[in-house]
Amino acid sequence: MNPYEILGIQEGASEEEARAAFRKLAKVHHPDRNPGDPEAAARFDRIRKAYDAVSSGSPAGAQAPSPFASPTRRDVRKVVRIGLAEAFAGGSVRIPGSSGPCGECSGEGFLPTERPVLCSTCMGTGVSGRHERGILRVKVQCPDCGGSGKAMRIRCESCDGHGTSKIAPAVVRVPPGCRDGESFVVKGGANDPDENVVGDLEVVISVTEHPRFKVSGRNLETDVEVEVWDAALGVSVSVPSLSGRNFRLAVPAGTQPGRKFRMKGQGMPSEDGAGDLVVTVRVRVPDASSGPLRDAFEAMRARATGSETG
Repeated sequence: MNPYEILGIQEGASEEEARAAFRKLAKVHHPDRNPGDPEAAARFDRIRKAYDAVSSGSPAGAQAPSPFASPTRRDVRKVVRIGLAEAFAGGSVRIPGSSGPCGECSGEGFLPTERPVLCSTCMGTGVSGRHERGILRVKVQCPDCGGSGKAMRIRCESCDGHGTSKIAPAVVRVPPGCRDGESFVVKGGANDPDENVVGDLEVVISVTEHPRFKVSGRNLETDVEVEVWDAALGVSVSVPSLSGRNFRLAVPAGTQPGRKFRMKGQGMPSEDGAGDLVVTVRVRVPDASSGPLRDAFEAMRARATGSETG
């Protein structure tokens, strides 16, 4: 039978296409995955010979490189946005589209066996690939079986030996007080078993602006508004924080607009100690252009002016 038909690809297909077709069929027909089927070995042998023929250019040609060898390396950089409250508290951030540890093999890529089986890395050939040296193509011994073609473990079917899976995306542990622009590397987070791609994922944290708080180094800055008479007489106001706790701030009599108060240790957490929460007082001035409020302010002005000149 035509080897292209066995692999389910068109004549003239590239080696990459042949490799992908072989990998797909091997997952179904490999003897180790069909222990109760006596014909599985024959089917798999036919598929492997078809791949050898297509990759070598002739049914009688030299042995083709392992279809599981030499994955493409591709590292990925991804920007992930989190809120300021998340950056303050820290925690786990899931990265959509990334690869997390495979739950089937716990990130190992392989599962142990009780007896020697056909090496799932080289498919029993003992060869994991070829290197070009000038005009020569040099076979590379399979590192998992030492060239014997037998191993005490099988490739994990769920992750195809990569140790990661897109079923559960990668999780980045963001420390409390995470700053805008901080980056974290997830080993294997860019792996893509379907494309035979391996790579690490660099996650760059982008902290979005908060409507009430602003970051200044390790400090947090916020405003509170008080009425003009409270600024003059003094008042106790509630100040919110990113931790969710409200603090009381005593605004003394005669406080001027723009005065700042510092609440120690209530800023962004860090390894060197938390920063401060800096509170700026904004004085709310009412419209006293008419009515009782105008009369009250005019009387107050008259008394103040009289006391100064009297």
